Amino acid sequence: MKESQWVCGRCQCRPPPWERLQVIGDYQTPYPLLIPRLKYAGQTLLAPLLARLLADHLDQSDPPEAIIPVPLHWWRHWWRGFNQAEEIGRALGEITGIPLDRRLLQRIKATPQQTRLTAGQRRRNLRGAFRVSSHQYRHVALLDDVVTTGATAGQLTRLLHESGITKVEVWAICRTLKHIK
Repeated sequence: MKESQWVCGRCQCRPPPWERLQVIGDYQTPYPLLIPRLKYAGQTLLAPLLARLLADHLDQSDPPEAIIPVPLHWWRHWWRGFNQAEEIGRALGEITGIPLDRRLLQRIKATPQQTRLTAGQRRRNLRGAFRVSSHQYRHVALLDDVVTTGATAGQLTRLLHESGITKVEVWAICRTLKHIK
């Protein structure tokens, strides 16, 4: 059984809104080195490497219709020069043959960075921050670099379900161990 098929105790007790989470593994070496270099140092050449690693761990027996990157607000996208989830998604789409749709979700509210916020603060921070465009999808993969508390993935999954999508998978390079503490 692949690691991505195991369900943690927290998720067994309080199931998240998404149907499945697939990650390479925990936020441990080498990911604390690679992900910040991609995200904050602009080393976008790492995106295809991370996409290949993720693709090798995905169970694609029931593939989604599209890969949906977690969006950045336009200002943060402009400041950073790219969206790391979109860069990973572009490469992942080429590898898997699943199209990338970067227009389905928009971040319409600028919010403080989530990195130093608690789970509750993250949830409050994200209220009203996103919008879903019209679509015909039934099954999508929401793509992010790291799942920390699940606040972003949870908020976006609920919006996607409200828009008519019946199955949302969350794909990420890794997850943190914060949920264990």
